[in-house]
Amino acid sequence: LRYFSLRDAGIAMASTWLVRAGERFLDEAMLSFRLDAESACLRDVFVRADARGRGVFATLVRALDDGPLRGCRNLWSCVDSSNGASRAAHRRAGFELAGTVAVVNAWERVLWRRLDLPASPEI
Repeated sequence: LRYFSLRDAGIAMASTWLVRAGERFLDEAMLSFRLDAESACLRDVFVRADARGRGVFATLVRALDDGPLRGCRNLWSCVDSSNGASRAAHRRAGFELAGTVAVVNAWERVLWRRLDLPASPEI
């Protein structure tokens, strides 16, 4: 897991975490999948509000292609289905929809999880 940012005059315009090969865990859905040696995944992509719609995400992806993604054949990214601007930016950067993951979502941002944990030992 490595962090990258795209800067303009010292100001971060976009950033992301990059997972190159290995295990990728989708916290929101409690799912994991393994990336092979030719695959990578973007995590928590952020583009400054005043830079959105100007191709900054595509520029970030191209910069990664020229360095840490060299030799990568599959690049994954997870986007909230309600984020139309991010979905459009991903399409413009050459991504295509690979599938959807549905999760239980209550009150817009709260995710409920039930874990079957053993009872705590008494002290």
